[in-house]
Amino acid sequence: MLTAQTACLASTTSLTKRIVAIPISYSIDVENGLVLSQGQGVVTGSDLLEYIAAVGDNATVPRPLRDLHDLSRVERFEVGSNDFKTVVAAVQDNPRRVERARLAIVAPKDLVFGMYRMFELLAENSPAIEELRQSGRIPQAEVFRHRAEAQDWLLGAGGDSR
Repeated sequence: MLTAQTACLASTTSLTKRIVAIPISYSIDVENGLVLSQGQGVVTGSDLLEYIAAVGDNATVPRPLRDLHDLSRVERFEVGSNDFKTVVAAVQDNPRRVERARLAIVAPKDLVFGMYRMFELLAENSPAIEELRQSGRIPQAEVFRHRAEAQDWLLGAGGDSR
């Protein structure tokens, strides 16, 4: 359930800020074509699924999606394998949402890092991703310990630093 949602457009910058839910917020850097998302506090599977749906339904999100998903402020991560399977199933229902997408996940804590590595494996082995792979429209997701390395990879300047 979305507990807080606000929107404002800063006229002096190209940044649109939108708070989706208390645990996960995001902004859109229009100039660079990026979604900058931040998790904090307690993040549940429902929070993650609502965030994904909100970004997917937001017409102002640049396509293909490039998301810097920073979870360094997460204190408790209550997202399980079934939640990630639900995300993969949603992608299978609408693979065009993620074609050519790049998702850089910042996860310095071991539990969050490990869970997102599991998500990478689930996604890589889904039939929808295989279909996109064969057509050259494959989405990419990588998990990093440090924000700077994730940002470099997302913008095409760096490699994988797992």
